Amino acid sequence: MRSDSWVVRIWKLAYPLLIHFAVSMLVSLIFSVIMLLGSSGEELTEADVLRLSLPMSLAIDVLVLPVLFWFFRRDSHRLIPVKMKTTPLHWIVLVLCGASACLAANFLISLSGLVWLFYDQYQEVSSLLYSGGIWMELILMAIFAPCVEELLFRGLIFRRLRTYCTFPVALVVSALLFGVYHGNVVQGVYAFLLGMAMAFVYERFRTIWAPIVFHGSANLISVVVTEIPQISNWLDAHVFSVMLITIALALGTLYLIQFNLRPKEEQG
Repeated sequence: MRSDSWVVRIWKLAYPLLIHFAVSMLVSLIFSVIMLLGSSGEELTEADVLRLSLPMSLAIDVLVLPVLFWFFRRDSHRLIPVKMKTTPLHWIVLVLCGASACLAANFLISLSGLVWLFYDQYQEVSSLLYSGGIWMELILMAIFAPCVEELLFRGLIFRRLRTYCTFPVALVVSALLFGVYHGNVVQGVYAFLLGMAMAFVYERFRTIWAPIVFHGSANLISVVVTEIPQISNWLDAHVFSVMLITIALALGTLYLIQFNLRPKEEQG
C-alpha cells in the first residue's frame, strides 16, 4: 500500500465510508416508505421517528457488517500479522478501562460546557439513541455498533493509514473522522477522545477484538447509566471518587498495555 498514489490512498480511506453512507441512505429510504404507507398518508409524528430510529440503525449495521468484515479480511491477507501475547488480566483491565473512559469523557464534556452550548442538539441525539428500551439499546450499542464502527474506523481506516503514515498521524486522523461521523459537536468530541484511545488499544493489541471490547464496554456503561437512574444518581453524588477510580484504571491500563504487552516473538 505504501507505493499507492495519493488519489488511491484517499480513495481507499473514503470508499468504506461511502459504502456505509449508501447503505444508511437505502435503509432510511425503505423505512421512510414503510412508515408513510403505515400512516395512510398522515404526517409522521416525532414519536413515530423515535420508535423506529433504533430498529433502523440496527438494520443498517446488520447489512453493512459483513461487507466491512470482507474488506477487513482482504486487507489482513496483505499484511504480515504480529500476534501479541495477552493474558486474561489484559482483557479484564481493557473492559474496565472502556467503561471508565466513557465516564471520564462524559465528565470532561460536562465540565467544558459543551452540553449547554449545544443543548437542543444534544437532547435530540440522546432521544434517538435511548428510545428503544434497554434491550434494544444493548443489542445495538453494546454489540452491533462497536463491531461495525471498529471494523470501519480502526480495522480499515486506521490500519490503512498506518501503512501510509506514522502512528500519531494515523491515530489523530482516524479519531477526527470518527468524531465527524457522529454528526454533532458533543458526540463528535466524545467520539474523538474515545477514538484516540481505541486506536491506541488496536495498535498495542494488534487484534480488532481489542477496540471492539473497549468500545462495547464504553457503550454498555453508557446505556446502564442512562437507563438505571439509581446508578446515575450515585455517580452524580460521588463524582470525585469516580474520577479517582477512572484515573487509576487509566494508569493501570497504560502500564499493562504499553509496558507489559509485547509481540509473542519478543517473549523470553
